[in-house]
Amino acid sequence: MAQRPFELQNWQSRNFFSFGPKFRLDMCNPQMGLNGTDVYNLYAVTDNKSVCINGLSEGGVYKIYNDGPIEFIAGQKSQHYHQHHHKQCPQHQHQQQHQHRH
Repeated sequence: MAQRPFELQNWQSRNFFSFGPKFRLDMCNPQMGLNGTDVYNLYAVTDNKSVCINGLSEGGVYKIYNDGPIEFIAGQKSQHYHQHHHKQCPQHQHQQQHQHRH
């Protein structure tokens, strides 16, 4: 990863916003990364110093870095979710078994 000469780095187009000590937005950082410069990065840190960064590079790579686990939850309000989840729910299976015995 070669760094571009300082005179070719466009620091005037960079925007950096800090929303307190735990969250910031960095846009158009001219420092060269593995996939070019960064279009943007969102940076957050917890009281325990766990860091989460997500962003997009000029090379088109979307990145998510997180010191802890990552949780994705989707479709909880959709009809498909409730039908599928309800069939696999142990409580539902127990109720079905109990109903078939009578």
